[in-house]
Amino acid sequence: MASSNSNSNSDLGPGVLERSARPVNAAISCVARIDLVTNDGDALTVTDLNTARSRWGPSQIESSAEQLLLYSELAGRLVPDKKVRLQFAVVTKAKCPTVAIHDVNFDPRRLNRTKRMVKQVWSAIQAKNFYPNPSPMNCPSCPFRSACRAWNGEEQPNRIEAK
Repeated sequence: MASSNSNSNSDLGPGVLERSARPVNAAISCVARIDLVTNDGDALTVTDLNTARSRWGPSQIESSAEQLLLYSELAGRLVPDKKVRLQFAVVTKAKCPTVAIHDVNFDPRRLNRTKRMVKQVWSAIQAKNFYPNPSPMNCPSCPFRSACRAWNGEEQPNRIEAK
């Protein structure tokens, strides 16, 4: 595991904010920016900090867990002798803001599924297989909006360039 900081346990004092880590010799190059890692003696707790308009329910926690699962693997490589706990800290932006901590259970099958999905997406990116996926949330700020709208539905779209 290479990282922007050294990998000694002393780096993982009471709290480490925004630690970057990247796998070494991985087929896929990605960088994780873990929001908060706390060293609780017997375990590392990896916390992903979020804001939301409303409280997170079980379905939001479940649908967001893949990122934390990937972080758990990276954290485990940084300090292999520690157990890794996962959680979301969600600040609800309302008239009376709240902070809620949501634990995420580690599921090795789901982690492996997530890694396989990333590998498939990366393979599609390398093969330049981009297909329009319009959405009201993403389209207004997407640099590919014009090219996406111009796609005529062919099996393999031409290479799409951002404008």
